[in-house]
Amino acid sequence: MKSIVKPFVVLALLMIASCSVKPIFEQEVAFDDLIWNRFNIIEMELPVEDTDALYDVQVSFVHTDVYPSDHIAMNITFYFPNGGMRSRDYEFRLQDDKMQWVGEKSGELYSNIFPVNLGMRFPETGITRVRIENKMTKFNMAGIASVGLVVEKTPAKR
Repeated sequence: MKSIVKPFVVLALLMIASCSVKPIFEQEVAFDDLIWNRFNIIEMELPVEDTDALYDVQVSFVHTDVYPSDHIAMNITFYFPNGGMRSRDYEFRLQDDKMQWVGEKSGELYSNIFPVNLGMRFPETGITRVRIENKMTKFNMAGIASVGLVVEKTPAKR
């Protein structure tokens, strides 16, 4: 199963290159064993240089068809340099009403990008720590290739 993750990295790079808006931050954590343990908390450091801009913060989630649920629940917390924080639980649907995966399929993987906060303003420059926690009740969630964070400047017009 380890060979599944490497093609995803190539696919992700191609998808990034084809996007019209270039992310100011993009980081993913790949799971070689395709398991996201309930207590394997993902932590990232997001550098913020422009507090006047608005940002679209999104989470990427890549899974296989052996993923055992129709959704993923997670908590995402932002820890700002000034000591403030913003935290929220999210539940993202992975299947439609007909129980079909909604992600973009490539080989054995389904890639999803979900909005976390569109038009977010950061209170100050510096390093904002981001923590992504698996909130599913199962101890080991199988079929997960990677989880990541994508931050772009909000386009002028939507």
